[in-house]
Amino acid sequence: MNYDDRKIRAKLQPYINALASPLFIESTSDYYLIQPELILNHAKDLGKLLDSWGLDTDDDPADNIDWFVEEGHRASFRHNCNTLARMKESERNPFIASIKDDALARHKLEIAHQYLQRMPSGGIAAFDYSWIVFKCCAGFTLGYLTESDKWRYIAQVYDMLEKSYSNSHDYMLGFAVGCIYNSSNLSSDYVRRNKAAIHKLLSSKQSPLNRVDIWRS
Repeated sequence: MNYDDRKIRAKLQPYINALASPLFIESTSDYYLIQPELILNHAKDLGKLLDSWGLDTDDDPADNIDWFVEEGHRASFRHNCNTLARMKESERNPFIASIKDDALARHKLEIAHQYLQRMPSGGIAAFDYSWIVFKCCAGFTLGYLTESDKWRYIAQVYDMLEKSYSNSHDYMLGFAVGCIYNSSNLSSDYVRRNKAAIHKLLSSKQSPLNRVDIWRS
């Protein structure tokens, strides 16, 4: 694929806003929730955002992007789901409770158990896909990636997205569970805390999630 082709870039362009938008669900303003590209294209504002997220603005935001593409957090989630699926239902809770010395590992297993039979085929891949889009756009804006590399990564996400989720609701479910699964404070209240913003992303005509061809009937 020629990533310098204007037609290809025009096809992929809407997916930047669509897939980056969930990352701004906890923002204090709806401004970037609906148009995240506005901040992704401006180095000064992007630097402020990274600082507010507790990220070092001198570090390359795209440094581990290949890991997100090839494996990501979805691999761990899938592994935990497969581990639990091989057990009898009566064995799962005692197995999780037996993990005493690793609170994060226990939390991840608890979330995998909670959503074991409730996830779309893509699992929590949406969490990885949104971060890939953010990382490659931020990496380009801050001078760490070439423009061609940026579009190459977005094209890879597009190809994976098409095979993972059949609609925006499934994507949002995958992203939300991914946030819970990777919660640094082991919190499970992401959906309750952000119910209004999630609803807006899924229902608003202005939502970038509702403006991509891949999910239009």
